Amino acid sequence: MSIFLRLLALGFIVAGLSHVALGPAADRLLGAVVTGDAGLDSQNRFYGAAFTLYGLIFWAAAADVERHTVMLRLALVAFFLGGLARIVSIVLMDWPPPIIFALLASEIILPPLVFWRLHCMR
Repeated sequence: MSIFLRLLALGFIVAGLSHVALGPAADRLLGAVVTGDAGLDSQNRFYGAAFTLYGLIFWAAAADVERHTVMLRLALVAFFLGGLARIVSIVLMDWPPPIIFALLASEIILPPLVFWRLHCMR
C-alpha cells in the first residue's frame, strides 16, 4: 500500500505543480480549449497548488498508513467529490477531451478501492 500511495502522490504532485507552473497551458496539454483570461489563469494556478496538497497528503500517509488513515480517507473523499464534480460539468457543459475521461475514471474508481483496502488492513 505504501508504494501505491507514493506513486499516486507523485502523480498528484507532478500534475499540481505543472498547473502552478504552466497555468491554463497545462489544461491545453490535456486537450482543453482554454483562453488567456487572467482570472482563469489565477484560478488554475491556485487549484494546482491545492491539488499538490493531495500529493503531499498521500506521501505523508504512505509513511505510516495506519496512523494517517483518517487524513487519507478525507483526501480520498475530496478526490472522489472532484470526480463527481466532473460529472456535473459534463451534464451542464459538454463532453470533455478523452484524457479527462481517464482522470474521471481514476477519481471515481480509485477512492472506493483504496477505502476498501484500508478497511481490509484492519
